[in-house]
Amino acid sequence: MSELACPSTICYDMQVRERRAAGMQYSIEESALIGGLITEYFSRASVFDSVRLAYRQVYQHLMDGHLTQDDLGRIQAALDFLLPVFPTEREAQKTFRAALLKTKAMLKSKA
Repeated sequence: MSELACPSTICYDMQVRERRAAGMQYSIEESALIGGLITEYFSRASVFDSVRLAYRQVYQHLMDGHLTQDDLGRIQAALDFLLPVFPTEREAQKTFRAALLKTKAMLKSKA
Protein backbone atom coordinates (compact mmCIF):
# COMPACT_ATOMS: atom_id res chain seq x y z
CA MET A 1 0.00 0.00 0.00
CA SER A 2 1.59 3.26 -1.07
CA GLU A 3 1.37 6.57 0.73
CA LEU A 4 -0.80 7.87 -2.10
CA ALA A 5 -3.29 5.02 -1.76
CA CYS A 6 -3.61 5.69 1.97
CA PRO A 7 -3.16 9.43 2.56
CA SER A 8 -4.22 9.56 6.20
CA THR A 9 -1.59 10.10 8.85
CA ILE A 10 -2.80 7.17 10.96
CA CYS A 11 -2.53 4.77 8.02
CA TYR A 12 0.96 5.98 7.15
CA ASP A 13 2.02 5.73 10.80
CA MET A 14 0.81 2.13 10.95
CA GLN A 15 2.76 1.26 7.80
CA VAL A 16 5.93 2.74 9.25
CA ARG A 17 5.40 0.96 12.56
CA GLU A 18 4.89 -2.39 10.84
CA ARG A 19 8.14 -2.02 8.89
CA ARG A 20 10.31 -1.06 11.85
CA ALA A 21 8.91 -3.18 14.67
CA ALA A 22 10.71 -6.40 15.46
CA GLY A 23 9.24 -9.55 16.92
CA MET A 24 5.54 -9.86 17.62
CA GLN A 25 3.51 -6.88 16.51
CA TYR A 26 -0.03 -5.87 15.73
CA SER A 27 -1.19 -6.02 12.13
CA ILE A 28 -2.51 -2.85 10.52
CA GLU A 29 -6.06 -4.11 11.09
CA GLU A 30 -5.40 -4.90 14.75
CA SER A 31 -3.75 -1.51 15.32
CA ALA A 32 -6.66 0.26 13.65
CA LEU A 33 -9.16 -1.72 15.74
CA ILE A 34 -7.37 -0.95 19.01
CA GLY A 35 -6.88 2.71 18.11
CA GLY A 36 -10.51 3.01 17.10
CA LEU A 37 -11.75 1.39 20.30
CA ILE A 38 -9.61 3.71 22.39
CA THR A 39 -10.78 6.83 20.58
CA GLU A 40 -14.45 5.80 20.48
CA TYR A 41 -14.89 4.31 23.94
CA PHE A 42 -12.20 5.74 26.20
CA SER A 43 -11.82 9.33 24.95
CA ARG A 44 -15.31 10.53 25.77
CA ALA A 45 -15.97 13.21 28.36
CA SER A 46 -18.04 10.68 30.34
CA VAL A 47 -14.93 8.55 30.99
CA PHE A 48 -13.20 9.19 34.30
CA ASP A 49 -10.27 11.61 33.79
CA SER A 50 -7.51 9.26 34.93
CA VAL A 51 -8.80 6.47 32.67
CA ARG A 52 -9.16 8.81 29.69
CA LEU A 53 -5.63 10.17 30.18
CA ALA A 54 -4.17 6.67 30.58
CA TYR A 55 -5.78 5.52 27.32
CA ARG A 56 -4.67 8.70 25.57
CA GLN A 57 -1.11 7.72 26.47
CA VAL A 58 -1.71 4.13 25.27
CA TYR A 59 -3.01 5.51 21.97
CA GLN A 60 0.06 7.73 21.55
CA HIS A 61 2.39 4.82 22.29
CA LEU A 62 0.45 2.65 19.82
CA MET A 63 0.88 5.28 17.11
CA ASP A 64 4.57 5.67 17.98
CA GLY A 65 5.10 1.91 17.90
CA HIS A 66 6.47 1.73 21.46
CA LEU A 67 3.99 -0.03 23.74
CA THR A 68 4.92 -0.58 27.36
CA GLN A 69 3.85 -3.40 29.63
CA ASP A 70 1.29 -1.06 31.20
CA ASP A 71 -0.04 -0.17 27.74
CA LEU A 72 -0.49 -3.83 26.87
CA GLY A 73 -2.30 -4.41 30.16
CA ARG A 74 -4.69 -1.55 29.40
CA ILE A 75 -5.24 -2.81 25.86
CA GLN A 76 -6.07 -6.26 27.20
CA ALA A 77 -8.46 -4.76 29.77
CA ALA A 78 -10.19 -2.73 27.04
CA LEU A 79 -10.52 -5.73 24.73
CA ASP A 80 -11.81 -7.95 27.55
CA PHE A 81 -14.30 -5.24 28.57
CA LEU A 82 -15.61 -4.67 25.03
CA LEU A 83 -15.66 -8.29 23.81
CA PRO A 84 -19.28 -8.99 24.90
CA VAL A 85 -20.61 -5.94 23.04
CA PHE A 86 -18.42 -6.12 19.94
CA PRO A 87 -20.26 -6.76 16.63
CA THR A 88 -20.60 -10.42 15.70
CA GLU A 89 -19.63 -9.92 12.05
CA ARG A 90 -17.12 -12.69 11.27
CA GLU A 91 -14.15 -10.63 10.02
CA ALA A 92 -14.50 -8.08 12.79
CA GLN A 93 -14.60 -10.84 15.41
CA LYS A 94 -11.57 -12.49 13.82
CA THR A 95 -9.54 -9.27 14.04
CA PHE A 96 -10.79 -8.56 17.56
CA ARG A 97 -9.89 -12.02 18.85
CA ALA A 98 -6.51 -11.94 17.07
CA ALA A 99 -5.71 -8.63 18.77
CA LEU A 100 -6.76 -10.04 22.14
CA LEU A 101 -4.66 -13.20 21.75
CA LYS A 102 -1.67 -11.25 20.47
CA THR A 103 -1.91 -8.80 23.39
CA LYS A 104 -1.91 -11.69 25.87
CA ALA A 105 1.08 -13.27 24.11
CA MET A 106 3.01 -9.97 24.12
CA LEU A 107 2.26 -9.52 27.82
CA LYS A 108 3.63 -13.00 28.51
CA SER A 109 6.75 -12.46 26.41
CA LYS A 110 7.56 -9.15 28.12
CA ALA A 111 7.00 -10.51 31.64
